[in-house]
Amino acid sequence: MVSSIGLTKVTGGDVGIWPAASITGFPPGTTTGAFHAGDAVAMAAQGDLTTAYNNAAAAPGGAILPADIGGLTLAPGVYKTTSSQPSLGITGNLTLSGAANGVWIFQVVSTLTTAAGNSQVIMAGGGQSKNVFWQIGSSATLGTNTTFSGNIMALAS
Repeated sequence: MVSSIGLTKVTGGDVGIWPAASITGFPPGTTTGAFHAGDAVAMAAQGDLTTAYNNAAAAPGGAILPADIGGLTLAPGVYKTTSSQPSLGITGNLTLSGAANGVWIFQVVSTLTTAAGNSQVIMAGGGQSKNVFWQIGSSATLGTNTTFSGNIMALAS
């Protein structure tokens, strides 16, 4: 299931789910793209997602992250959580600063959660959100008023 609570706004992309077919909370949430629930487009996208997820998971190296990365500025690179600290939070602003061709890969063992109340992932220095990949082992929860950059690839939801 894909669900939205409140005035979620998805820009620059579609919302889809496969093999399930339940998307709820739109409206009041909005998207500039299309909805694909259990259709052929969602099925193809799921295959592409699996490939991208596996590629991100296999990226070598990686700096170990603290439990919450709000307030940090990170250069392009591979970043990860560990089995002893598997979840990742963002409270406040996370700045990703690098050139337009910089790539950020976040390997999160379990969950990603942003705090409600204006948490943000901010691109700086020419960095582009299309080059940010969040490989999440379980699920991602974006708190109310979160502004998020990047591609969330969550294994469970």
